[in-house]
Amino acid sequence: MTDDVAIKAILGMVYLGSILVLVLSIIILRLTLDRRIRKALPKAKMYNAAPDWYLGFGRSIMFGCAAIFNYANKSDIKNNLYDNFDVKSFANKFEKTAAALMYLSLFTFIFLIVVTFIADWLGIINLG
Repeated sequence: MTDDVAIKAILGMVYLGSILVLVLSIIILRLTLDRRIRKALPKAKMYNAAPDWYLGFGRSIMFGCAAIFNYANKSDIKNNLYDNFDVKSFANKFEKTAAALMYLSLFTFIFLIVVTFIADWLGIINLG
């Protein structure tokens, strides 16, 4: 057994850091990529007619996914809504980096949750 307090503190800081990077990346994508796409698409598109009750963050996550993953950029749902708009070629390096950090921090958070619960189950650390 190691010092559980130190391990819990380190895990807590990594959890908090990954969530902060995730939230900041979504906000950055909302303020940069989403606004640029809104200006690039004509006013008659589905983009402007869609309700915005979630402040556009879901759309920003979708655009971020399409900026880094080919399958999301070529998905039927996105192509039907936005008329085959190529987000991957439209996004600049900064926006692609923000999208990659968003998904990297999400996968890091999920991975650490799984590792923490497995370590607790095996008795390596005590979350008690």
